[in-house]
Amino acid sequence: MKIVIERFDRKKHYKQDYDIKKEDIINKTLLYALLFIKQTKDATLNFTASCRSAICGACAVRVNGHAVLACDTKNERSTWNV
Repeated sequence: MKIVIERFDRKKHYKQDYDIKKEDIINKTLLYALLFIKQTKDATLNFTASCRSAICGACAVRVNGHAVLACDTKNERSTWNV
């Protein structure tokens, strides 16, 4: 599974690709996948999340052009563009 994340630093915007084995995140949420990337692949990845119950909206992101909550979005695609 591929996750493409739009990132930026003080100088530029760029996209970064992460390849994850589907079995590592099967039946999990996008928030879980982001946490997995942060813990195992890239500690510099930062994002917000709070309740993990689809109530607060802190984990709102755009996925493939649609606004979603990362804690409430399951891995139904082979690629996520975040």
